[in-house]
Amino acid sequence: MKKQMRHSSVKKSEHQPPHETELLDPKRAQSLSMFLGSLHTDYHILISAIKEIDTKLITDEKAQLLQHAMPLPEEISILEAAVDIPEEQKELLSNGDKFLLNLMAIPGYHVLIDCIVQQFSYPSESKKTESKVSGFIQQLSKVVKSKQIDFVLMYILDCGNFVNFGDRRLGDAPGFHLDVFEKLRGMKSNVNNISLLHFIVDDIQQKEPSVYESLATMAKEISVLPAEIDIKSLKATATKLKNKNDQLKQKAMKESFWPQFENFFTAAAKTDKALEENVNILDQQLHTLREMWDTIVSLF
Repeated sequence: MKKQMRHSSVKKSEHQPPHETELLDPKRAQSLSMFLGSLHTDYHILISAIKEIDTKLITDEKAQLLQHAMPLPEEISILEAAVDIPEEQKELLSNGDKFLLNLMAIPGYHVLIDCIVQQFSYPSESKKTESKVSGFIQQLSKVVKSKQIDFVLMYILDCGNFVNFGDRRLGDAPGFHLDVFEKLRGMKSNVNNISLLHFIVDDIQQKEPSVYESLATMAKEISVLPAEIDIKSLKATATKLKNKNDQLKQKAMKESFWPQFENFFTAAAKTDKALEENVNILDQQLHTLREMWDTIVSLF
């Protein structure tokens, strides 16, 4: 251990105070010193704030800095060996070394810091994803529930029942599958080769011009939605948020400070579930509307 402590090259004298020593690499020690200086807080007070989970003193920014100041794997054995050195030698250590030694004395310190950071960062991360998902759901719902789309669907249903008049099974259908759009494209007139779908749209344009204009405007809005909605990315983000909470929760439950984070993880689990459900709703809406999009966009 004495070999690991690098003393100043300045020769000591009876009149000179003892020089500070360092356990860690000089660059690492300098980095820790800068970190502690940036907090503008004595390391003793900081250690107490971590133990007490004082989020007034440990802000979001400070918590993230703390997370990056954790002892590195190769430093842990050096710091653990320093625990047994005489107190007078400990007093000669740099503030960075003292801070890490005191931090490592806190049971489950690494998990504790991760929990503090997660408590700060999770709400904004989940809210950002939830806002994006909710926004897309509102846009899609606007299409699904629009009177214009409802008008077109009813028009197609009436047309189908008229064509199948007399058929007990198909002549009085209460609805139809979305694959009908593709069938309507394939049904063409013998006279001018126009499809039944084009005929329906032309008829709407002549008889209901206001509906036609609204559909044309909506088609432009709809055309950009598939490119904007990356459902795989949204699912991956929601899963990542949930998994991070679950994994950290399992670690925290084994520590004495668990009761102070129990409410957070309980609330986070509810948020994760709601986000997962909304992503699934969005996925279902995309699947339902995708059959209509190509047709509506191409016609208007």
